Amino acid sequence: MLLIGLANWWVYCHNEREWKKLHERLEKEWQETFQTNLDRA
Repeated sequence: MLLIGLANWWVYCHNEREWKKLHERLEKEWQETFQTNLDRA
């Protein structure tokens, strides 16, 4: 478990920009989906 945590931390630190881009894109898509569902309701 600790080893996985360290590996994830290492990957996160080295790919922080990629993670931020991915996170922002996912958040945007989620918000759009949520808004679409609200509009349909």
